[in-house]
Amino acid sequence: MSRRDTRASLTPPVGPRDHVAGPNDAPLTLVEYGDYQCPHCGRAYPIVKDVQRALGSQLRFLFRNFPLTKIHPEAEHAAEAAEAAGAQGAFWQMHDRLFERQFALDDDHLVEYAAELGLNADRIRGELDAAVVAGVSDFRIIRAHIIPNAIAPVLAQLSINVGWSILLTAALSFVGAGVRAPTPEWGSMIATGFQNVMTGQWWPSVMPGIALAVTVFGFALVGTSIEFLADPSSRRRLAERARTPKPNNALDTASA
Repeated sequence: MSRRDTRASLTPPVGPRDHVAGPNDAPLTLVEYGDYQCPHCGRAYPIVKDVQRALGSQLRFLFRNFPLTKIHPEAEHAAEAAEAAGAQGAFWQMHDRLFERQFALDDDHLVEYAAELGLNADRIRGELDAAVVAGVSDFRIIRAHIIPNAIAPVLAQLSINVGWSILLTAALSFVGAGVRAPTPEWGSMIATGFQNVMTGQWWPSVMPGIALAVTVFGFALVGTSIEFLADPSSRRRLAERARTPKPNNALDTASA
């Protein structure tokens, strides 16, 4: 019996553009999508530091910039300053400084922090100015990343919820609190036919019940299938299974 792979799959995977603290072969990987102006990220910063100290070489920590520009107007330039510092080999020093000075993230302070860290402050300022011209629009980010990754979970949850809604409507009708005769509804049909079960006429109650069960199960199956296929690790396992050659039973028998 094969053991099911329960390891999580990071999408996108760790790459050369990621900022990594800790050994690459660490058994644990922690990824934070952070915003330097976000108060919640600021409160998480010392907690992550404690986790890193506690786990040591057992942890690989990645920080990926995710500035929420609509509510944190200084977050994008702070992220760009961290990336510019990373180009000079000081990403983590700037990362720490930005969270520790979260109350002052305007451009002048960002350049000041670069100078305090011994970096080329003029180069940092030039890269901040250039990023304003070369910035990517919010619409492009939503179209390229958010919408494609949100469609499958929404469809899966929608299908599952439709099944539950049908079941709930039938239950309310069965107890007399929902749709009532003569409007056709599975719950009321089951309730009406249930009165004839004792006389041997079981089909008016059983057949609507079977139809209800098949319909609810079908919607749940569709929802879970979409959810399964949308999972990158599931798609990877299916692809690996398709590439695995099937044994030739005739040859196996002959060799035995």
